[in-house]
Amino acid sequence: SRPMASPSAKAAVVPFWQTKAFYRYGTLAVFLAIWEMLGPLVNPIFFTYPSRIAIAFYEETISGELPYYTLQSLEVLAYGLGFSILIGIPLGVGMARSRYLDWALDLPINAFNATPLAALVPILVLWFGIYLKAKVIIVFLVIVGAWELSRKRPKRRRPQKCPARNVHRAFLQGPRITRA
Repeated sequence: SRPMASPSAKAAVVPFWQTKAFYRYGTLAVFLAIWEMLGPLVNPIFFTYPSRIAIAFYEETISGELPYYTLQSLEVLAYGLGFSILIGIPLGVGMARSRYLDWALDLPINAFNATPLAALVPILVLWFGIYLKAKVIIVFLVIVGAWELSRKRPKRRRPQKCPARNVHRAFLQGPRITRA
């Protein structure tokens, strides 16, 4: 039988200044303090500071503007995500099952994803206006494009043929020489 540990033998207590939380939150506090002190020196058109942001957040929330526009943005997100689920998933499955459909749609999808969104948005606004329809189409195109690109991701290599894993294994082994 093992002897019981005495109550006086406790785990070593780490001082608070040697913890991750101290450095993480301490760095954040220092950053915010410097920002708060230097913020009033900059023109508020270009840059503002945390206390002004907090005041504006409170005022916009109380006035009802922030919740109103947040719900509008969530509506656009919900419609765009819903349409991309309804169209994008069957499209991806169809492209994975039919090489002809994949060949037909691969070029337009890759061309769209190579085009910067900043170049597409003005065209979509001209075609569809600035209201809900254009915003939903932009969200739809971004989500479906990302899904279709992720479908084309190469298969994962087997671990024994992966050079990065061999390097990792060699470092873990220490001074011994290993075979791949």
